Amino acid sequence: MKFSALVSTSLLALASTAPVDSNIPYHYEVNSTSATLDGQPFLQDASVIVEQGGPFAITLNPENWALFTDTLYNHTGLTPKSPKGLLVIECARAEDAKFEANIHGQVFHFTGKEIVKPDPDHLGFCSLNVWKKIIDANYFGQQFIDNVLHGKTLPGKWLGPGPKPSNWRD
Repeated sequence: MKFSALVSTSLLALASTAPVDSNIPYHYEVNSTSATLDGQPFLQDASVIVEQGGPFAITLNPENWALFTDTLYNHTGLTPKSPKGLLVIECARAEDAKFEANIHGQVFHFTGKEIVKPDPDHLGFCSLNVWKKIIDANYFGQQFIDNVLHGKTLPGKWLGPGPKPSNWRD
């Protein structure tokens, strides 16, 4: 069985290159994100925070976390475990976790293999970088940008650090 997610983001424009120094971490926000897992919605009207230089993670509020875990446990063929508040899946099955991101009409594909890391406490299992938090936001880090957006970045509200570059497109 496969587990898939559709992340749909409503944007005004898509910037092809980040107008910032790649050695300086930066953050910016894009609103109106929703996602489904095997057709089941688990994230609606959330903000997306793009963090250059950070790890990939999806951070869900408690309600969205409940929807996500219900879908993962009850609507996929994966057998997740939940140690230490994280979800782990068999590393060998990570490629079965198929994601499709639709960002302002541009579609990108990636698998769970790109958002997992080996779990040191469970041989053969990898932790899926999805966490339960109080805030309602997705964090798309540099790994996501490199592997999924192929170096393209999203326009949005500039969060810094420092002043917004003059050629930044909101």
